[in-house]
Amino acid sequence: MGKVKYFVVCLIIAAISFIGYEQAAAKTLTAENDGHVNTAKPESTVPWEYGPETPKSAIQPLSTSPVIADISKWQGNIDWSKASKSLDLVIIRTQYGSGMEDYMHDSYEKSATKYDVPFGVYSYVLASTPASARAEARNFYNRASKNTKFYVLDVEEFTNERTPYTMRAIVEAYVDELRSLSNKKVGLYVANHLYSKLNLKTSDFDFVWIPRYSSQKPSHAHHLWQYTDSGRVPGISGGVDLNRLASGVSLSFFTGESVTQVSKPTTTTYYNTNPGKIVTKQSIPQFTTTALKTKKGTLKKGDIVKVKRVVKTANGTPRLQLSNGRYITANKKYVLKVNPAIDVDDYYTAKDKVNYALLKKSNATFTSVEFTDSKKADSIEKGKVVKVNDISYTAGGTPRLKLSNGRYVTAKKTVVQKVKDSATPVNYYTSVDHVNAVLVKQDEYKYKTMAFSTSTRGEAVPKNKIIKVAAVTYSSGGVPRLKLTSGQYMTAKKTIMQKVASNINEFYTEIPEQVVTKSPTYAYDGLYFGKASITNTIAANTSLAVKSIVYTSNGYPKFVLADHSIVGAEKALYH
Repeated sequence: MGKVKYFVVCLIIAAISFIGYEQAAAKTLTAENDGHVNTAKPESTVPWEYGPETPKSAIQPLSTSPVIADISKWQGNIDWSKASKSLDLVIIRTQYGSGMEDYMHDSYEKSATKYDVPFGVYSYVLASTPASARAEARNFYNRASKNTKFYVLDVEEFTNERTPYTMRAIVEAYVDELRSLSNKKVGLYVANHLYSKLNLKTSDFDFVWIPRYSSQKPSHAHHLWQYTDSGRVPGISGGVDLNRLASGVSLSFFTGESVTQVSKPTTTTYYNTNPGKIVTKQSIPQFTTTALKTKKGTLKKGDIVKVKRVVKTANGTPRLQLSNGRYITANKKYVLKVNPAIDVDDYYTAKDKVNYALLKKSNATFTSVEFTDSKKADSIEKGKVVKVNDISYTAGGTPRLKLSNGRYVTAKKTVVQKVKDSATPVNYYTSVDHVNAVLVKQDEYKYKTMAFSTSTRGEAVPKNKIIKVAAVTYSSGGVPRLKLTSGQYMTAKKTIMQKVASNINEFYTEIPEQVVTKSPTYAYDGLYFGKASITNTIAANTSLAVKSIVYTSNGYPKFVLADHSIVGAEKALYH
């Protein structure tokens, strides 16, 4: 026990020492150290970005290139009056995951603003699930200055090792949440040697930033190259990360305001002709002009909107003017043309908020949104309910339901029906039950609309009344309703309604005072009559003790006798 206490005390002392070191570290950096110990990020101890041909010492910025530095608390107090004269752009760390806000970022941002140094912000990604990534993105956005020109996700390690999620899924959720909060550019900082292993979707970002401390540029496509962590900038003590623009990338791309791509707009990346209707691939802002500077409203992911026309900016970048007069990006990365050959009203889309769907007819599922024979997975039987996670689209703009198992099924309303939950077919009659008439099991009401309330309530219906049904329809929330031949509506709940056969008038639906057989009659041990289920033969002119009435799934009534055997309830069988 003494050893355990000693170990705990040591841990506490170590933790206190580390906190003290972290607060003091920025102040103890010195510019005189030529070695790699004095680098921009002392917490990074693995020299995985160093090229063997480059000495681990300070590398000066090229005299012909803009000076672009990225900084964090490790740079300590900066003399911005000096640094601002050298810096063309600075990228400031906001946080190290959600748990640690960089305590210098606010001071750096205010000073950069004061001395007119354009700046962006970055966050070291530590999220391990899509949900925590979204929370981390919100913290990043809320903490960073709104004067930032752009945001960057710093991905340097695998944070998903103890979760079932891929790094791609985690980072995609991070980007998606960040874009729902801001219309500014979002970049990716990703380790050169981990680029392929991380398998991140770089097309989700406006630019890619790669570190490689070498005279050789990164081996992957990029817009910004962090070429040293031991640079020198007047006014900043010690080593500092310095960066170079990739060929063809201008400084104005990073210091500009609107969300655009580095590459010149082409028909492969932008819509240059009116797509008619588009669906948003993620949340995107709307603007009052083609400059995309004054934000006015946001389109949510999955929104379908009508495009009035395509308008080009002075530099030739296409914008989509919507039917409401506002402008959005024409970049195909953010918007998708809806298939003009279909009527979107015939399909479920994001606005329908489908969580569960009932199959009206048996249908195949696929491993891809593109329904080809090679992508076919299995079939779902008619009447089965499936869990829906999202609405996805084909490359041609046709909606699909993405199921919870990752497979896809059609979103066509003639094939699938939105329902409240997985228990809907158990608790309610649905459109696959072919209900033509029902017996009301308790006093109930008719309603004028599918939205049941006291204001829409109609006439009362007494217990045991037979009601003719025209169809089963559904409320906006996916709850089944019986549409009557009169045009009114009643509940489809099985505890209140009993489906009955179309020729129900030929059967007893209430227990008569006296039941006497006209001729010999068979008694059965179940609802479905067959030779094998006969229990005995009842003689003609026998008085029966009927205890209750039950129904088959097709709506035919049966008499349950005192001995629990079952006989037919046809009126023609009895006196």
